[in-house]
Amino acid sequence: MYEVGQILYLVFSDKQKVLPVQVTEQIVRKSIGGQTVSYNVAAPSKGDTNKSFDLDDIGGEPFVSLEDVRTLLEKNANKAISKILDNANSMASSHFENVTENFVAAEEVMNKQTYETIPSEPGTTNDEEVRITLENGTVANVKLGAGLK
Repeated sequence: MYEVGQILYLVFSDKQKVLPVQVTEQIVRKSIGGQTVSYNVAAPSKGDTNKSFDLDDIGGEPFVSLEDVRTLLEKNANKAISKILDNANSMASSHFENVTENFVAAEEVMNKQTYETIPSEPGTTNDEEVRITLENGTVANVKLGAGLK
């Protein structure tokens, strides 16, 4: 359920667009068949007045935060990139001899990383230091919280 006055972000994946709207009205309908809730929202428009629409009629997937929108958009972008790379790899394999896959999906790299916490030395700040080892053996020491005050 949404609250009157709440800002929602509608994601239109087919148009690659995000539209902010504000809930202006909550409509509760009770009938013998049960209760339904619908919402009217105001969408930005040119001029001084915002136009009001039924949320269900606009389409788009509603999100309550931009962070949730970012997560969805990044997930969709990663899927699209993986598809493009898979197609390129398939095309190379079917048209050239001795082709081996020379890329690793980012998810695979992330899943194969190992993490090890390094204890802080006495007299140092409370920043936690972590050692990250990638599949290829590369090791990096990272201070968590460094620069965050």
